[in-house]
Amino acid sequence: MDKKNQCSHSAFSANTLFIPKIYFHRWSRRTSGQTLDISTSDERRHVINGTLILRRVTPQDGGFYVCVAKCEAGEVRSETQLTVRGETFQFTLESI
Repeated sequence: MDKKNQCSHSAFSANTLFIPKIYFHRWSRRTSGQTLDISTSDERRHVINGTLILRRVTPQDGGFYVCVAKCEAGEVRSETQLTVRGETFQFTLESI
């Protein structure tokens, strides 16, 4: 029986030191001077407790990612860069 697995995931966590409760996290991606909100409806993208998870990362996923967190005190943003070198790969486990 063949089993295929891809081991190319990235996760970004936005930790805040604010005492007020954070009530809104928004992730976006900045490329070519444009900032686009990230759709989490794509099966490769998930946001869990403010952490953006990208599954099966490809070089096209590279770029700057921006997190905006809002609370009663205002808004704070943080930016990080993802660089993907090489292509994704697949490997197969075969029963002997």
